Amino acid sequence: MTQPMWEFCRARAGTADDFRRLRRELDQMSPYTAVLQAFRGELATNVSSICWIRDDPDKRVAGELAAGESRAWWKDALVKGVPTGAYDANTATMAAIYLEHFIKPLRDEGFTTMKEHHREVEELKGKSKSSLFLYPDYFLSRLVFPMMTRIVQRTANAEGMVQMMRTACSLEAFYLVHGSYPERLTELVDENGKPVGAAVDPMTNGPVSYRRTEDGRYRLWMTGPDREDDGGRRILDSENPEKTKLYEPGYEGDWVWEYVEVKTEQSKD
Repeated sequence: MTQPMWEFCRARAGTADDFRRLRRELDQMSPYTAVLQAFRGELATNVSSICWIRDDPDKRVAGELAAGESRAWWKDALVKGVPTGAYDANTATMAAIYLEHFIKPLRDEGFTTMKEHHREVEELKGKSKSSLFLYPDYFLSRLVFPMMTRIVQRTANAEGMVQMMRTACSLEAFYLVHGSYPERLTELVDENGKPVGAAVDPMTNGPVSYRRTEDGRYRLWMTGPDREDDGGRRILDSENPEKTKLYEPGYEGDWVWEYVEVKTEQSKD
């Protein structure tokens, strides 16, 4: 929904009341809250699923197929012979990974420490893919690692975009009333004259950056995955800028909201 909202704001296609109404609707959106609820549901679902297949050898084989494993006769026999205690140990390990590396960090610190947890999860992922005999408790955890890390990265970016969309609506409402944008975001108010909620950079929990531009518009930006303020500078892939994944941990530029043509910039390296 970011693209149509950007077009709507760029064209100022509405009244100040329209933009205020949009802001109120966007205030109801919280990717952060949604992902926390989703992870709690995923935790319950995965634990229940492992318990469901634990006591039935045929269901164990079906679980292996769902994980993308081949159906070699010897592998079927091996899976059927795994003690039920191994499934219980894997259930506990998976629950601990969800809680310690995803749910609790998001609940207590937001997205600010997810980069550190991503490194820890990568180490755990290596264990889950290595020897079954060395790390038997991590066998089933490999089902969740790729999905979980991608969800966190994409949700952080979505949360940042929602924060900037809210601010953009308030800025356009301000412009339609005053004929110019404010010097500072603290000047933004709602229809009752009360200050609107300040936008927050999900990667730092600090304020979003704002600057009026020479063309009479403005620029909003957040630090992005590297948590470093580049002054509102995008760093896109020089060969395929449209394929730049802003939510990937390796992206080094800022997340930017502005109304000028996006120019490709070379990586810092």
